[in-house]
Amino acid sequence: MSRLSGVHMELVSHQERFNTLQRAPVIVNDYDITTDEDKKALNELLFTEYDGDTLSSVPSCSCGHLASGEYEGLICPECHTEVHPVTERPLESILWLSVPPGIDTFISPAAWRKMTKLLHIPNFDTMTYLTDPAYRWTANTRPIQRLLSLDLPRGLNNFYRHFDKIVEAIAESKALDSKGRGELAVAWAKRHRESVFTTKLPVPSKLVFVVEKSGTGQTMYADLKMKGCIDAIRTISSIQSSTLDISDRVKNSRVVKAIKQLAEFYRGFYKGNISGKSGWLRKAVYGARLDFTGRAVISSKFDQHRYDEIDIPWGLAVELFRLHLTTKLLRQGMTPNETRALINAAVRQYHPRISELLDELLNEAPDGYIPCVLQRNPSLVRASGQKLKITKIRRDPSINTIGFSVLSTKGPNADYDGEHHLPSLNFSNCWNTLRA
Repeated sequence: MSRLSGVHMELVSHQERFNTLQRAPVIVNDYDITTDEDKKALNELLFTEYDGDTLSSVPSCSCGHLASGEYEGLICPECHTEVHPVTERPLESILWLSVPPGIDTFISPAAWRKMTKLLHIPNFDTMTYLTDPAYRWTANTRPIQRLLSLDLPRGLNNFYRHFDKIVEAIAESKALDSKGRGELAVAWAKRHRESVFTTKLPVPSKLVFVVEKSGTGQTMYADLKMKGCIDAIRTISSIQSSTLDISDRVKNSRVVKAIKQLAEFYRGFYKGNISGKSGWLRKAVYGARLDFTGRAVISSKFDQHRYDEIDIPWGLAVELFRLHLTTKLLRQGMTPNETRALINAAVRQYHPRISELLDELLNEAPDGYIPCVLQRNPSLVRASGQKLKITKIRRDPSINTIGFSVLSTKGPNADYDGEHHLPSLNFSNCWNTLRA
């Protein structure tokens, strides 16, 4: 499948990330957690521990072998991690899970969540049915009967080896509802197949897993949501550490269980830690001006459109895509100084050459739109921040508003004109952050 071009969102390929790591990874499966030594070493790589009220600011490696400012930036020979203060360590973890022998692949937790929605059948877990032969169900509805009549090969390895045929068969069987989810599932599977399966899965950075040693010696989780992720890691590492001969069927069930636990962990982490009133997005993205962001007031769209489409003003577009425009102009032979001067001049006045390049960006983007997140501050209600589609760039530099659908005003709690029930055009005190 050819790689997509332009500005777009896509599923991360963990296999590609693993193959392009800058530092040598540490594989969790290599640790024998039945021994105290390996179990302790793994915990030092997994957790950020503290005993008092604050975390230590002394630069240290994960195992504590090197703990001093004079070692900062060096790689510890014991745990192979770089010496940094705990608050400045990179977010990317060096810990990775590897598929156990007998299992062909993992499924990306994000892909598992997406396919669970696409293949959903009421009172039935379609993804678990397809990947785990030990799965049992009690309901016997018509959609379930249609799916069972396909007699699809079950198991994680079979799902990987016959992925396209399985998804297409389910879509054609009409086991799903009549909202076009079958066609959507087939299109999504074809587009993201390379990112769905991976032989390696990253373990979240230890900055996420903060634990406290209590007076009784027990480990106290700073965030209980991390327990599911830790259980998934233990589940995978226990397969190769087991002294018993584990069958491929049992391995299959344990791996599927771990994938589901990771998917649920990420779902809870996104909902509880990244989004929400005290989440990272509001603190680090919506509350500050970052790269590839812009601010403008919103006004109504009255032409024919979909509710999730927006128009952005000329000046905002030129600044928002300055990097992309610069790259295109340099490739056309312009010098850096000429490029900078042209873009600066085009911020406040229309320029046909810049207009053509903006059209190219829209045409290069998958499905003809550029995805973005539009956030209305200071609203904290559900849907005040939404993923929307940039489908049009206004060419009149004097129009400085974001064209916003009348059908989308309820989510961000936009104002209404009481007489005509239309959004008020006076949004001078309601700034919107646009992140591409």
